[in-house]
Amino acid sequence: MNIFNDDSNFVYLLNAMGQKIVINNIEVQALISNQKDKTIDYKKIKTIVPYNTGDIVEFQGYKWIIISEVVKTNTIYKAIMRKCNNLLRYKAKVDGIDRVISINSIIDKGTLSIAEGKYISTIGNELSCQVGYSQLNIIKAVPLGFRFILNGTLWSVLGIDNISSVVNEEQGVIIIKLKSDVSGVDDNFTTGLAFNSVTPVITTPIGNNFTIELPTTITYIEQNKTFQIETICRNNSTVITTPALTFVVSDTTICSVDTTGLITGIKVGTTAITVKFENVAAILNVNITAVIVGATYQIVSSTGSYDYINLSALRTWKCVNNDLTAITTGEVFTFTLEQSSLNPTITSQMLIILIDNILPTSCRLNANTSVKGSFLLVATMGSTVIKKQIRIKGLTDL
Repeated sequence: MNIFNDDSNFVYLLNAMGQKIVINNIEVQALISNQKDKTIDYKKIKTIVPYNTGDIVEFQGYKWIIISEVVKTNTIYKAIMRKCNNLLRYKAKVDGIDRVISINSIIDKGTLSIAEGKYISTIGNELSCQVGYSQLNIIKAVPLGFRFILNGTLWSVLGIDNISSVVNEEQGVIIIKLKSDVSGVDDNFTTGLAFNSVTPVITTPIGNNFTIELPTTITYIEQNKTFQIETICRNNSTVITTPALTFVVSDTTICSVDTTGLITGIKVGTTAITVKFENVAAILNVNITAVIVGATYQIVSSTGSYDYINLSALRTWKCVNNDLTAITTGEVFTFTLEQSSLNPTITSQMLIILIDNILPTSCRLNANTSVKGSFLLVATMGSTVIKKQIRIKGLTDL
């Protein structure tokens, strides 16, 4: 199966085989596959988060530029990216502060023609440099004749092509044409910064920076029961109290989700739900479990719909009636821990260092400082046994 061309069960594949990348400073999950080219480092990128031609991608410790048209099929975005092989560096005053600016770029003796899909030869001592639209604010500051040092050689800007087109379309690849120039005594080849008589002034635009967080990335729901998806959505540092969210289920035979994020378990199995907010998304893995005959209780977090504890943190868990109402009829439970089948080599004792604040229907768990994994919290009362799978994760883990 070609995972790049096959869109069936994509959300499942994305969760199972996807890799963490960063697009324009936003971390997303994507499928990455290789192009068959022996001389130029291309890769295919496929994800559910929108992006555009000219965007910058961080992957495997390198910067890449989306150089192809972005193809959208339903909620899936596909394109080709190419690894940057150079930096155009210069001194500028950014928001009143002296800084060194770096423009991620692709430079060849020839440059790729986006329209024709082939190489265009350059003439004599000239180079063509591809840069992305997402760097437009620092590209616009570069005037004609501006000088750069590349690989120990002086170059100056001969022209900038395609800039008006990408400004109008708000996406695309810009071509900066460079010509060989003569070095001077003020050019600093040690730092790689050429002398320019004019220092560009750059003002950082304040734009949108959307983020979405889920309290957990995995949940277990009993068949025919419901679970409410909770999110924290921000634009920059501002929390959006009424975000416009969309929910997409990978396998609608396993569970359903309504427009408010309420999940209903349909049949036993696993699937994934993609929660989208503006141009970002998060994935919730859903496990629908069988109905336990005769069960009248369940274990929940005392502080919300959580199924995890952060490393070094504490969380209290309590037994409640199946309808989530408090137990008021005098039941007394004994609390123990069991190893989870999700991580056979990690014991519950490695994950939880202490059970304290033990009451008839609740207890507090103290997580360890470094080991991540899952375990089962078991509450026993006579022949009644109820279990809750809980995950230990890092503070920044999803």
